[in-house]
Amino acid sequence: MNSSLLSRRQLLKTSTLGSLALLSGCEYSKLRRSTLLYSRGSLPYQWRKLLPSHWRSNSVANSGEIVNQAISTHPDLIQLSDAWAQLLDPNDLDSWDGVPLLRELALFAKPITHILKQDICREIALPIAFSPWLLVICNRPDLVARFSEGWHLLLDPTIRGKVVFPSSPRVLIDIAQRMEGGLKMLPNLRRSVLSFDRHYGLNLLLNGDAEISILPARQAIQLLPEHPHLKGLLPKEGTLLTWDVMVRPSQSQKSLPIDWIKAAWERPLLDQLIASGWVPPLPLARLQGVLNKLELPDEWIELLYPEESLLNKCSSLLPLDISERKKLQDIWTKSMI
Repeated sequence: MNSSLLSRRQLLKTSTLGSLALLSGCEYSKLRRSTLLYSRGSLPYQWRKLLPSHWRSNSVANSGEIVNQAISTHPDLIQLSDAWAQLLDPNDLDSWDGVPLLRELALFAKPITHILKQDICREIALPIAFSPWLLVICNRPDLVARFSEGWHLLLDPTIRGKVVFPSSPRVLIDIAQRMEGGLKMLPNLRRSVLSFDRHYGLNLLLNGDAEISILPARQAIQLLPEHPHLKGLLPKEGTLLTWDVMVRPSQSQKSLPIDWIKAAWERPLLDQLIASGWVPPLPLARLQGVLNKLELPDEWIELLYPEESLLNKCSSLLPLDISERKKLQDIWTKSMI
């Protein structure tokens, strides 16, 4: 009898402790600071420091690491590049449908919201910044004088083995498709390659080992004032746009920091961000006042936000399904033969 009572008491005690633990867990979940996971160096400090006090930011080395940690680290909001965002599982993400921020985007930014091929109908991504890929030429005024040749400058025999490309093969494939001859020019372009790494490759350009680097305007605009021997050019054939986007993990129950995001699209913070090369994809008319205020030559400002006729010739990395990825991989492999 006593043994039975003792067991019952132990059971009640255990049940009570379990309930308290469960309640504590719920309270912890409510009190836990929301987490923004972002790629190091891609989210401006001026903006990040304004993150609300109930949020914290956590950076990783690059967007590839974000894809690896997107679920395991339980973030509430994720910033990464458009190319890497396409590798996320749509089942792990919530839509931005109905969020007023989407209505503020420029028309050319709208397709980026539908970034996942497997879930093309939902607006999975919020584009927060864009940047055109540029030709950045070092100490070659003769090539600059032939700028009307556009991307064909990369075929000049004097720069063979002296061009730094980004690590993504899709950028090089896009450049080839803009040239007369299309993808048939891909092997010729590859002969110009010195390196496929725009981060470390930048040192090759500044040290004189490379003569051309393909860089986002955001990065180039910070170099041009300090290095007069560099020239940034946006070819007449148009270019690929690179994007920063935000996605919402479906496991999060936290409210979006809407006011914080909007702050980056409004003055005075907007002035600071654009001056550093970070341009939100808003209509040009809305940004014109800030762009006019920049103490930069007009030709540099047009690198950050091209005029409409040139912007219409630009494109973005489209989401690919498995067969499309295989086709591009085959094209890339054949170009190495």
